[in-house]
Amino acid sequence: MGCTWFGNWQTAPPSSSGLSRYRSQLVNLSYFEPNCQRKFGSNVAIPVDVSAYNAKWFNTLRGVSNIYYTSGSLDIWRDATVATSTGNLLPSSPSSPVFTIDGATHSQDLGEKQVNELASVTKARTIGDALVVKWIK
Repeated sequence: MGCTWFGNWQTAPPSSSGLSRYRSQLVNLSYFEPNCQRKFGSNVAIPVDVSAYNAKWFNTLRGVSNIYYTSGSLDIWRDATVATSTGNLLPSSPSSPVFTIDGATHSQDLGEKQVNELASVTKARTIGDALVVKWIK
């Protein structure tokens, strides 16, 4: 095991993103990567090859059907999902659609319907409900 297993570092969004920051700009990959070498030895490659990690793990899901991938556009874990902020790691298809929920945070579509719920969250749930009905028929 090494740092390539830990891709879910919670970093601050770049200032150019316009997103609110709940973490210091100093909490970035340059902050986390030296910790890898301290914990796993100096032979750990820096920077960590995020693309190789994603290819290894997300490629196992290629061709799998009946999965509905959702990610909130404001989810701090978004870049660890198939719908990253820079594009989908897996293609969206009718049998395994990828849907980014505009304005939503982590797993916001999985809770109970709220009175002032975002229209995008309602849409994500409606799509998900229709897919499950279709898949189990």
